[in-house]
Amino acid sequence: RLDPDERAGWREPWISIAVDPNERGKGYGTALLQAVPWPSRVWAKIHYLNAPSLRTFEKTGYVEASTDGVWKIYRKDVRMLNREKS
Repeated sequence: RLDPDERAGWREPWISIAVDPNERGKGYGTALLQAVPWPSRVWAKIHYLNAPSLRTFEKTGYVEASTDGVWKIYRKDVRMLNREKS
């Protein structure tokens, strides 16, 4: 799901995905992240122990923006997407 950021609204929403435990490891998370209609920037908050989710976000172009030791904040910019396709 996408939720608007408190300050930037829908221009920079937060994304959250959940995959049924019986369906994990089949590429559904990657497909979901690749299918999002990108605004200018998308944010994600991922627990540092959730290695499969961290790998999925990194594989689809998200970069770590910050961490507090428990949560990692990732972001994906449209400008990065455009550079990847060049």
